[in-house]
Amino acid sequence: MKPLKLSCISISTTPLYLQQRLFRIAMLLLIFAGWALLRWWHPMQLSISECCFHSLTGVSCPTCGLSRSLHAGADLQWISAAQFHILGPVVLLILMLISIKLMAEVIIRKKISFSLTAMVKKSIIFGILSIWLIFFLIRLIAELKL
Repeated sequence: MKPLKLSCISISTTPLYLQQRLFRIAMLLLIFAGWALLRWWHPMQLSISECCFHSLTGVSCPTCGLSRSLHAGADLQWISAAQFHILGPVVLLILMLISIKLMAEVIIRKKISFSLTAMVKKSIIFGILSIWLIFFLIRLIAELKL
């Protein structure tokens, strides 16, 4: 049978097998466990949160602050999350969307697909990488006081 097509979203008419549904449930449990870990574990509690790049160079690396940002975002402190690292809220938003998709697939027992053109996919990736690079450069300039 032909899948139901709604613009860039398609819902398959063939049901998910039990193994596929169990895999999606396992992925949801993993995401929720990660969310709980981010929510209740503060990254500064362990000594492994020390950045080797920062220790060696004295400046923040491109991912410095991401753990604290994810922790703040999991605690629903979005402004703090964006101040620690601009991509923290983006990562959490993507995880939320993936969770919603997986939950919907488990509930309706059908596969949901998103068909984006290659140009749209490349634009999204380029946009995220550009934001990341600009954020890193602004932070670097501020730290070096150029």
